[in-house]
Amino acid sequence: MTSRIFASFRGLRGSCASNVISVALTQQHRNVVYNAWVPDLGEEVAEALISHFPARDLDEPVTKEFVEVKIAEVRTEIAGVRTEVADLRGEMRAESGKVRTEMHQEIGGLRKDLQHVLMWMVGAVFTSAGFSLAISQALS
Repeated sequence: MTSRIFASFRGLRGSCASNVISVALTQQHRNVVYNAWVPDLGEEVAEALISHFPARDLDEPVTKEFVEVKIAEVRTEIAGVRTEVADLRGEMRAESGKVRTEMHQEIGGLRKDLQHVLMWMVGAVFTSAGFSLAISQALS
């Protein structure tokens, strides 16, 4: 049985990269291999085994080098994002400092305005009290 299974691979070429052997099969080769395995292994097992062989080059298993390159690219992007976040953090601190300064100035201005209004109201109360006292003495 084993020799029959391996015989179904005759004529197929594989590529070896980083200790990963990948055999890309055309659909015709996949059908030949599947049909050779079905009588000995059954449909379910043959289907499970054939699923490990990519149907075309795009479905080939990735190599270690490819993964390392992609990881390096992602790390570079993450470093860029970290830099952008740090820049934004600095900008936010600067802007919040400006807002804080403006709020202190506005509150100081409101405090002065309230003091003027309070002084005016105190003066108005005393003046009206004086007028009331003067009028009450003039009428008595």
